[in-house]
Amino acid sequence: MGAPGADYFSTGTMVIIPSSRIFDDLVNEYKYGSFNYNQWRARDGILCRNYFKKRHAQIDGSFFSSMYHFHGYFKPWFNVKNPPPRSEKRPYTGPEYKNWWKLYQDIHDELFSRMWNGVKGSYGIVKKQPYDDVDNKDKTPSTHLWVMRHSRFNYTQEIPEDERDDAFEPLPNGVVLVTAKKPGLSCDQVCKTDKQHPNCHRQGLLLPTINSCTTLRKQFGGGLECKSCAFSAQQPAYPAVGGKVCFISTLVSDSPDLPTCEATSPSLKRLCACASQS
Repeated sequence: MGAPGADYFSTGTMVIIPSSRIFDDLVNEYKYGSFNYNQWRARDGILCRNYFKKRHAQIDGSFFSSMYHFHGYFKPWFNVKNPPPRSEKRPYTGPEYKNWWKLYQDIHDELFSRMWNGVKGSYGIVKKQPYDDVDNKDKTPSTHLWVMRHSRFNYTQEIPEDERDDAFEPLPNGVVLVTAKKPGLSCDQVCKTDKQHPNCHRQGLLLPTINSCTTLRKQFGGGLECKSCAFSAQQPAYPAVGGKVCFISTLVSDSPDLPTCEATSPSLKRLCACASQS
């Protein structure tokens, strides 16, 4: 499906029939095609259009009643304060645009914000641009969304203040965070040291609230122990501190990688979600 009235192969929305022959042809076109795909202008749409040419059928627009296609040069992930030179004079920022940013913020809150190492000045673009809201040193995942374009088009976008409180899902009622006093303890053991909250709350271990470098640094001595942040290589994975490194869970869907109340490591101090007896 392309722009209205346009008859060309668009990779924004497509239905494909798997074929090893066509796959090999696409790889060869990418490697040896005359376009020279090893450049910044290369993208999937150009590759597919150069290969398929007119060998495709347009999808009936009635199939897309609940789907958005942002045709045109300006896309939602571009910086509306500093759009690329070829962009439309008035980039579209209607309801669909706002919905794209809402979904992006949900992903940011759930996944990326947990990966920040907590060091001031390391979040967002490396060099401050004239259109940035504040200096780089003041940005955090709770105040700014970071659109990582892996190029000079990196930028941050400020999160409205009335939305910042929703950055992390709160812990359930009656659940608190408790840190292990020494390495090698499971969360079952750690929670038993808190007489008011003696039970490990496994669902609490899955929340982004606890799987956050910022939270780990705050809970373990204000960051004195967490100089850097990494995904845990432990099986199962869980938020913990080892030496000067914070470990956070990848929270993937495979059960062996999910945090458990029983898991221990001789070198790591766990951060636990503990519930009251009721």
